[in-house]
Amino acid sequence: MVPGMRTSTPLCILSSLSLSLLGACAGEPGDDVADDDVEQADDLDDLGDVEVGTTEQSIDGNWAVGPYWNSTPGTAVTLMPVSTHHCVLSRIGGLFAGTGEDVHVEQSGANWVLRVGSAQPGTGQHGEAYCYNKSAFLANGTARWSSGTVFNWNGAASGCAQRQLDLWWGDAASMVQGMTGNFRGGGEWVSIYQSPYGFTPSSETSQGCSGWVGGYAGSLFVGTPSSGVPAKFWGGEFHVSTEGLIVPTREREVVMAPTNEAMCYLTRVAGRFDGGGEYIAVYPKRDASGVERWHLITRAGAKTGSNQIKPLYASARCLRRDQR
Repeated sequence: MVPGMRTSTPLCILSSLSLSLLGACAGEPGDDVADDDVEQADDLDDLGDVEVGTTEQSIDGNWAVGPYWNSTPGTAVTLMPVSTHHCVLSRIGGLFAGTGEDVHVEQSGANWVLRVGSAQPGTGQHGEAYCYNKSAFLANGTARWSSGTVFNWNGAASGCAQRQLDLWWGDAASMVQGMTGNFRGGGEWVSIYQSPYGFTPSSETSQGCSGWVGGYAGSLFVGTPSSGVPAKFWGGEFHVSTEGLIVPTREREVVMAPTNEAMCYLTRVAGRFDGGGEYIAVYPKRDASGVERWHLITRAGAKTGSNQIKPLYASARCLRRDQR
């Protein structure tokens, strides 16, 4: 155990096999989802929006690689080596109707991978990831440590329930790395509490009110171990949602840090994921003055038989590249 970095409780690191076994005991995928609520392939054209997550986007500073895309259930896209890069989930979307739906970033052997799973073929499950060169961070210390991806689930097959898992201390940045389960509205979420203190743990909480919900999380430490210096962020925590939107408006977004100054990542994912029309993303876009910045966006389709947009909620933080 390394002082100043480990959690106060052991971390549970699940492989895809162990997750499958757990999911098999947690109820059938697709429970409580009416057929007319599921968006099929007519919304899948949204997955390729040029302005959100395409390899045509450059990243100022040349320290981020991506985005990597995966929309093929049952596969894993190989990302960068764990030894040199820290990879984060930057986009997630599709139908999440049970334990068969799963999108997450994790370590597999020497590399990061982006995994996608689905028990509902053709309903748009997908994810994207960016990988950051750890040597590009500036810090008063040489440590550049990535945690494994940990998994936490709400622990109930029905009714509202939540479960919390401690992560690395507040001298590290902690992030959402994926989700699985039945996301039917605002009662379903995966969220990170970032500790503002160098010697107390951050945490991840998974909550579900429509059955089983699980979340993945990870941490990155840059600097001198056990120094007690909290991680430094660009701005505070950013929030955006589709709540209250009416057709034809489908999305909201917020502008965050310049891409060459910070690593931005998801800290909360929540809402109703019904198909390819629903996604949350962190992506780069240039403003009118030519500065490339990270943006956080939520986008969703209309509720069945209504002009109201389905509720999606997202939060993000931006870890400063310069931690000195």
